[in-house]
Amino acid sequence: MPRNRTHFRDGDAPATTERLIEHVDWLRRLARSVVSDPTDRDDAVQQTWLSALLHPPADGPGLRAWLKLVLLRCAARQRERGAWRARWENAAARDEAAPSAHEIAEHILLERELAQAVAELPEAQRVAVWMRFWEQLPPREIARRLEVPVETVRTRLKRALSALRGRLERTHGNDWKAALAPLAGLPMAFGAPAHLAGAVTTVALGCGGIALKTKLAAVVGVVLASMLVGTWVLPPAWLDHANESATTDDRRSEAPLERREGSTGPFASSSGVRRDRSIEPNLPDIALPMTMGDSADLIVRILDARGEPVNDLSIYLATERAKPDKNGERQVHYSTWRVEGKAPRHGIRIPASKLEDAFAKAREVQAEGQTASVRIKPSFTTPSCSGYEFAALEKPEGDIELRLEGSGFLRVEAMAPSGEVYHGDLSALVMVTSAEAGAERPNQQTSPSHSCWLSPSEPRIRVPLGKPLFVELWPRIHEFHRHSETIAGPLAEGEEVLLRYTLRPYAFLVGRLLSIEGEPLRAQRFHFSMYVGTGMSGGHSRTDTEGRFRLAISREPEPDKVDVVKFFPLLDGQQSYDTGELEKQAKATVENIVVPASGEHDLGDVRIAPSDRKILVSGVVVDELGQPLAGATLSAWKVWPLVRPWEEIEFLEDAGTSTKPDGTFEILSRQNCRAVLLSAAKDGRYLAKGVVAEIGRSDARLILHAGGSVSGALLLPNDFPWTAISVRCSHQDGRSDNRELDREGRFQFTSCRPGVHAIHIELSPWPALLEIRDILVDGAQPSADARLREIDLRQRLAVLRLRALDSSGAPLRHKFLEYSPDDRFERSKSVLTDADGLAGIALPVDAEGLAISLRDGSPAYLRWSPELQEARLAEPIELQLLLEPKPELPQGVFLSVRLDRETDASGASDRSQRRKQGSTFVDGKADCRVPTAGRYRMTWFAHTQAKTVELASPEPQSIEVSSDRASQSLRATPPAKELAEALEQWKR
Repeated sequence: MPRNRTHFRDGDAPATTERLIEHVDWLRRLARSVVSDPTDRDDAVQQTWLSALLHPPADGPGLRAWLKLVLLRCAARQRERGAWRARWENAAARDEAAPSAHEIAEHILLERELAQAVAELPEAQRVAVWMRFWEQLPPREIARRLEVPVETVRTRLKRALSALRGRLERTHGNDWKAALAPLAGLPMAFGAPAHLAGAVTTVALGCGGIALKTKLAAVVGVVLASMLVGTWVLPPAWLDHANESATTDDRRSEAPLERREGSTGPFASSSGVRRDRSIEPNLPDIALPMTMGDSADLIVRILDARGEPVNDLSIYLATERAKPDKNGERQVHYSTWRVEGKAPRHGIRIPASKLEDAFAKAREVQAEGQTASVRIKPSFTTPSCSGYEFAALEKPEGDIELRLEGSGFLRVEAMAPSGEVYHGDLSALVMVTSAEAGAERPNQQTSPSHSCWLSPSEPRIRVPLGKPLFVELWPRIHEFHRHSETIAGPLAEGEEVLLRYTLRPYAFLVGRLLSIEGEPLRAQRFHFSMYVGTGMSGGHSRTDTEGRFRLAISREPEPDKVDVVKFFPLLDGQQSYDTGELEKQAKATVENIVVPASGEHDLGDVRIAPSDRKILVSGVVVDELGQPLAGATLSAWKVWPLVRPWEEIEFLEDAGTSTKPDGTFEILSRQNCRAVLLSAAKDGRYLAKGVVAEIGRSDARLILHAGGSVSGALLLPNDFPWTAISVRCSHQDGRSDNRELDREGRFQFTSCRPGVHAIHIELSPWPALLEIRDILVDGAQPSADARLREIDLRQRLAVLRLRALDSSGAPLRHKFLEYSPDDRFERSKSVLTDADGLAGIALPVDAEGLAISLRDGSPAYLRWSPELQEARLAEPIELQLLLEPKPELPQGVFLSVRLDRETDASGASDRSQRRKQGSTFVDGKADCRVPTAGRYRMTWFAHTQAKTVELASPEPQSIEVSSDRASQSLRATPPAKELAEALEQWKR
């Protein structure tokens, strides 16, 4: 894949040829001001147009800026080549002196001998030498022309040089290098300085040798130069660049060969043939000869289960501490490497210099009194692959082979909404799961996983054999939703499974961002935070030249309402994602946004306002030794010591934050109170007692102590979704902490304060399965309670397998279902169906059954059975309530309504369900959903951001929802008298 990509803004299209022609005169005038030499000036302009035709930029205000940038890069490369040429010619220059007749005769004899040696090489080797050193072709291009693997070309060249050295040693003995040095232009002593190595090539190509005038003699000269310096002629800095850039050679195409007069590259031949990389403006325009690398370089090969080498995987070389540092980091240094070329047997080459750098980092750590290691690891966790650790920080004698477990391939084929194949790039995350199809997303921290980019040229990823795979896919362009699905992996070595899915377009929020003064914020960077239910997403974006923005709504499942969107303008260079810091700044807030299924929702003008947050309390979090703790999580409760007892506190939902690297924190909130109760937490530590701080205090100090640990393991049935089980550890003072199991059924709590604890094993939404009490934790020591080593639940758990169908009997694909032990849904959990409408629900074996429904829909009832069951689920009814008449409300006051199902003829309401149906009115409309048809009682509320009042009317209102339409509009009138009383009370 090319390193350069032309980025398009929303709505832009690639510039056409006619559009580019309009800028011809302007680009030439710009070139005259940048490049003085007319020939170089024309070359720079031509290379700029070539880049524009091969990689068209976006048509828009930034077109000239793009052309200017490419022209400046081309001019810089020309200046760089000129500087290289001058340095190399100066290094290769020798004092001119008239040779004697004896020297001329000696040179002619040496030339004939070398020419004869090259001519007597086997045909395959002779052709490889000619194409490599005369035509200046890289090994990959030679392999393409000869239709052989690139490794074969390198082998032929290596054998040819070895044969030439052997012949010269037989003729001239061990002094053959010194005898032939005058022909190559090298000093008589073989130990020539390193900077003369590059001069050998120029001399051998006709700039310094008397007898090297024929084409074959030129070939011989280059071969001789290579043999004399003992390796391939290359300056050290270029050698490092070649080895590092080799990892990306397979992902970009070979640069075309161009024959020009007066080539000026450092390796230009007398024929003027060189490599031209000008089609990629930011790549160095360096024509490199083939680099075989130092003999001390390390070769790493990855072999599959059949012992065959593979070339689609990468490794990383890492230096690691045995114990984490004060920041919790183990890794000191790492670098990633891939296979050079397309021939897998060539392996992955790690230069000796890079290996020594890794060893040096390890020695630095050891000098500090710590233990460090240098390892080679695969850059993936699926499928499993062995690693290698360097013993005593020494390079092994031979190559390294890593063994890959049985593996196959997952191929992804995405379809656009139009039905055509999607040709864009996809980000893929693959996680191994033991759950059945339809199970929830595994825990990425504990499940083997691998992420990568998939493109039309590389549409597959290597995966393990015989395991279910949970796959998440994101298109690179932000126009479509992510897709997740659990599929069965391949069963045989090298087998390929196909995942085909259709992209779903986002819905978008659009509008115009205005400053505090009401002016459009043009080309303004901003951070946005979007709150949907209990989830939050955010990121950076930028307005266009008119101040307009466009934000994608990407939360899963697709929301029908966005609760809050906040816009934070960013200053130049500001990259902060810290919500606490951003809340101090001016911002805009939009609430209760109704979202369409697709397309755009226009928010109109969104105006920035001064921040309504203020700093209540600030301070520092430290450990028991007084050292600051970074990354500790802060929570706060407001207390009213002069009005209420201390025990009556309210949680400050908008005051959560975390400590900075120096351990300091600031609690911000828009709410008013007299004091706050502060709590802090950090993994492995606990807070003995909360700190009460008066408002305005700036030196609050919280001390976190090192806690003990409680650990254990559960034995679960085969194929049971281990993510369904949670474990809670509670202290005798009532504090508790929750954990999920890892893939092996283990759990661990590391922040346990001294005292007596209890372990509660839970399978939500059912009551606790098991409780183990009286577990003693003493200080920072781990608990060794034998009851926790193996807790056998294999006879107490089961999985109910079901297929969800709609009212017509079609599978409900990729739908979230809610299930509960009963139809009250006071406790519920959700599960996602797969492409066939299948899902698996974990439940206790003593559960008689459960109630299940679509979100807000009418529940169906299932009895537990080991066999596959089917459930027909009805979609909820969509309601739009219209205020008639529409009351006049003060700024910042809103109306909302709650709907409760009437259960009997007397009009009694069922208010036991957890899911209350209702919504807030915006512009006189409110959208809500009810599970079934029937009569619903309406309860009205008036509220602001800080207060809510129920409008209790002596005559309750009801509405009738019919069953003949899936979407209905109904009139709603709030109780006028009660609303007027509430507004008058707020005014007073």
